[in-house]
Amino acid sequence: MMNDVTGNAIYTAVLVFVTGLATTFAVMLIRPRALRAFLAIGESVRTGGLKMWHLIGGVSGATFVSIQSGLVSATGVALFTVAAVAGQTAGALLFDVTGIGPAGHKPLTLKRVSAALLGVAGVVIAVSGGDMRVSALGGAIVTFAAGAFVARAGTT
Repeated sequence: MMNDVTGNAIYTAVLVFVTGLATTFAVMLIRPRALRAFLAIGESVRTGGLKMWHLIGGVSGATFVSIQSGLVSATGVALFTVAAVAGQTAGALLFDVTGIGPAGHKPLTLKRVSAALLGVAGVVIAVSGGDMRVSALGGAIVTFAAGAFVARAGTT
């Protein structure tokens, strides 16, 4: 809805993140512990306690919101949500199998693979019904990929 008002997906995403940033700064002003933790990020990266790739979560979130702002009008909320969750599930499975996640290596099991395939099947079913436009199909594919990228944030 906000995108309908602004008329620009990127502008909408910027507004969402500026609002979130302002809220974060407000919390840091009233919670000194949060401010100290924020200020310690740079030092933690320099000393190796926090790896640069841990910061990918913010990039993936910003990418996801930007994509969402532009694609929901083409895909619809339901298809966007199904594609995003399917992408997150498939991406999370990949990260678990490769051992990138915080729990380390998790083997492929029938249940885990079936769950990921069920999510992909949900996207296929959702895009196959009704008046299918190329923009909705492309949007579903991009949303799936964005969901997989966001799954990376859970590994930090």
